[in-house]
Amino acid sequence: GYSESKSPKKRSEDESTRRYSESRSPKKRSEDESKQPIKINEVEDDMSEAIEYYKTGLRLYHGRRCEADHPLALKYFQKAAHRNHVESQLFYAKMLFNGDGVPADKVRAAKYFNFAADSGNIEAMKMYATMLKDGDGIPKDLALSALYFKMAADNDDSSSMLEYAKIIYEGIENDCNKEEAAEYYRREANKGDV
Repeated sequence: GYSESKSPKKRSEDESTRRYSESRSPKKRSEDESKQPIKINEVEDDMSEAIEYYKTGLRLYHGRRCEADHPLALKYFQKAAHRNHVESQLFYAKMLFNGDGVPADKVRAAKYFNFAADSGNIEAMKMYATMLKDGDGIPKDLALSALYFKMAADNDDSSSMLEYAKIIYEGIENDCNKEEAAEYYRREANKGDV
């Protein structure tokens, strides 16, 4: 019969592929290992690390127990923001927006306001909506601005109720909704009476 012999190069490639596959596949736990408590997963580790980066950023930003250093604080907020720490995303975005510690970068600021807004941060919703409404560093988009103002308004934010009502009263692409606008104006007016 015909047998194909593998060249040394081909054999080493096959061996490398096998070792890589084994390293990527989940390892079976022995019976003794399965009785041990499971260690903290990577997501929790990342969030703990993010919180520490955030705290360090705050200390550096405000000069608590150290000299204030905004450029270094910005780096810590960025590290935490990349680990999905919402308050860090907001702080990082504000610093980028205002050029605090770095030259202003409104495009990147909008990106991080958007991340924090989509995670439920009301202040980020308002900042992102305002940038969209005004076309401040990013393309103007009244429909998307209205969406983010509405998200903040529906979380009981008074200024967002007014902004949302104004946008939909004036209309987006010739489509106004005076009844819904009136409802948001009423909600804002009654907010202090509750």
